[in-house]
Parts: sequence; structure tokens; C-alpha cells
Amino acid sequence: MKRTEARLLVDIGNTNITFGLTDTKTIKRIFRIGTRRGITSHELMTHYLCHLGPEERSSIGLALVSSVVPEVETELKVFFEELGIRSWFIDYRAVPMKLNYRRPEELGIDRLIVAYGAKELYGEPLIVVDMGTATTFNCVGKEGSFLGGCILPGLLTSLESLGKRGAKLPLLEDLRPPPRLLSDNTADAMRGGILYGYASLIEGIIDRLQKEMECEADVILTGGLSKLITNLLRPHIRYEPWLLMHGLMTLSRSQSL
Repeated sequence: MKRTEARLLVDIGNTNITFGLTDTKTIKRIFRIGTRRGITSHELMTHYLCHLGPEERSSIGLALVSSVVPEVETELKVFFEELGIRSWFIDYRAVPMKLNYRRPEELGIDRLIVAYGAKELYGEPLIVVDMGTATTFNCVGKEGSFLGGCILPGLLTSLESLGKRGAKLPLLEDLRPPPRLLSDNTADAMRGGILYGYASLIEGIIDRLQKEMECEADVILTGGLSKLITNLLRPHIRYEPWLLMHGLMTLSRSQSL
């Protein structure tokens, strides 16, 4: 690819910073690093050089950024300046969706971009469940407008809180589902509780949201933690792990250099 033909997609989340390389038609490469307040442009450059080859780097003309961590944005801008890449930090006004949201400036841009990406893939109505530091439910109505949804603590956020408050509870590293829900040991009881509990929670909220939307909406599961429970959910729930990257890629098609 020649210079300016490729786009760098960047999702700054509370847990991870995800980078994607796209030609605006397909996503060619994805890599992640941990989000850390205080990360420097030098650290970002080191990861960038390790994950992308010279030809890939030389083809990039624009970076599109979705961010919910303002503390990281300054160093990221310095990083882009060092690369000589133009950057576009996306806000709600840049996403071509009607918003039925009382205060759109308070809306996390990641929620809107996953809804937009899902709408472009599957149409409407739909519900996107995004599992990260928080778990969000994001609804798109019959006419294609963003309706809002709900937010709750993420799966690992809840588990970490339980570990901090429960003095005798073990720290879990393996989060595979236990052999059975009725567990005869504490570690499996915690695994079953958090995994099957979240699966039931997600299905229950979906049912309630569909009643309020007064329609049978398609449901898409995404986010860094979605792989932990996708096999525990009803089979009609679609699994799209890189939905935010797809939303950014779709937005990138409107940007010429």
C-alpha cells in the first residue's frame, strides 16, 4: 500500500489500547497494549515499531481515535506528531447516527461507535452488549437512531471487587467455566457464579430492553471480555469481538487525505 492508503485505528479503553491497521475495506492487523495513565509517546512508539513492519508503517496516512481516557490523549498526539500522521479524535458529532440521548456530550464515544459498527453490519433494530471494564448495553431503534441503554460494572471489575472485599476468597487466574454450576469447591463456585451469573444477567437485561423497544432486536456481543461467556449465551446472540474496530474502519471511509 502507498502512503495515505492505510488508516491506523486506535481504541483507548480503560483496560487496553487497541490498534488496528486497515485499507478501509478490511482490517489487516490488530494488536493491544495495556492502558496506563502516564504512558509516554516513547513507549507507544516502541510497541508500534514492534507490531507493524516498515511497509505497513509507511502506508499509513491517517489515524482515527476513539478514546474514553483523556489522560492518555496528550501523549498519543505527540506520538502521531513524531510519526507525521494526521489524527482524528472522534466525538459524537462525527458519527452519522441520530441520537435520542438527553446529554450526548456525556455519552462514551465507544458506545456510539460499536452501535454504529453493528448497524452497518446488521441493520436495525439491534442491541450491542460491549464487555470491558464496564459492561454496556447500547440500543439502536427501528429507524436507525441511537436510543441509549444501560451500564454496569464489568465482569472482571466485579470479580476484583469481590476479591478485595472477601478476605478468604482466592484470586482466580483461570476463568474457564467449571464442570457444573453446583460446585463443591470455592474456586469453581466463584467461576460459575461470575460466568453464569453474567450470562444470565445479560440475557435478562436483553429481554427487558426488547420489551421497552417493543421489537425483537438482533443482539451482538463484543468487547475484550466477551469471549469468556459467548458460549454460555443463547445461540442467536452474535459474537463480533472487534466491532469497535469495524465501526472505526467504516468511519474512515469518509475521510480523504
